[in-house]
Amino acid sequence: MVVPGPGRPPLGTWLAYRLLDRRIPVAYRAWARADIDGFWFRLRTWFLLMLPPYVALTALAVLFLSLRWFQVLPLLGYALMGLFFNSRHAARIKHVVPHKGEQPRDGDLIERNAPRTRLMASSALRYTVPLLVLVVATSVVTTLFAPHALHLVGPRPGHGSALVVVPAGGWARIGATVGLAVALAAGLLAAARARRRFDQPNTRVNQPHRVMRVASARGKVIVLVATAAVAALAWSELAGIVLEPGVVLGMVALLLLPGALVARTTTGRPDGAELTIADAWWIALTGLRPSIDRPISVLEPFSPPPPPAVADS
Repeated sequence: MVVPGPGRPPLGTWLAYRLLDRRIPVAYRAWARADIDGFWFRLRTWFLLMLPPYVALTALAVLFLSLRWFQVLPLLGYALMGLFFNSRHAARIKHVVPHKGEQPRDGDLIERNAPRTRLMASSALRYTVPLLVLVVATSVVTTLFAPHALHLVGPRPGHGSALVVVPAGGWARIGATVGLAVALAAGLLAAARARRRFDQPNTRVNQPHRVMRVASARGKVIVLVATAAVAALAWSELAGIVLEPGVVLGMVALLLLPGALVARTTTGRPDGAELTIADAWWIALTGLRPSIDRPISVLEPFSPPPPPAVADS
């Protein structure tokens, strides 16, 4: 049983807030703010608001569609996505921010507009381009020296097609090399078109509601982990543990690398300082100017204005 404490809502209000996401009364706004900022908010909200519908749908599928429980288990992945899209910001606006007509009190959160913080394309590409170069290099090495390859065996009487492991060499290496060469040619053609589009004068737009930032420590760690994963994958292919993914990754990297080099050169110029990766991608694909960012909503504590000073008589 929920026992009301200092600032804690009574049982009925607490249940409505927990189970129905009903807005908390003003008297318990401080408690709701502490609850939303708490460590368990995302998991608790998902468990109470998103897991029950998944369980109900699973039960209906098993009972009326003659499905086994494990056949609908992949749907749990969609339910688990709610853990990542469960927004504290939206919960604060609903339960903590005074709504229209309500008088804010000292310590309440109020909403205001602020510029968006965006990652500079030049900073992101400074780390992305070397990663793509590494993927291409490891792909070429594994194509030339990996001991095994996959070979598609055509349909036989009584049997369908199948992939079998064969010693790498001959046509297997030629096929992988041709695939990499075709990807490189397509990447070069796309990069040439992207360069012409980047040089168009009408692809820049003023962004009054944007603040640019460089790559964060978290982003650099992600690139470092991806680099280690690429190196580990190359070693696994050369050791014969895994097959073929290096060629596929190499083809994707060769498609992207020429355009990334063009974008890095363009965004390094003064007129490209305010371009993000999304902007550069949009210009390269369409040749059109990016859309103007809108300001975002941020919350900050409300402080009542100081009382007017009393003049000495």
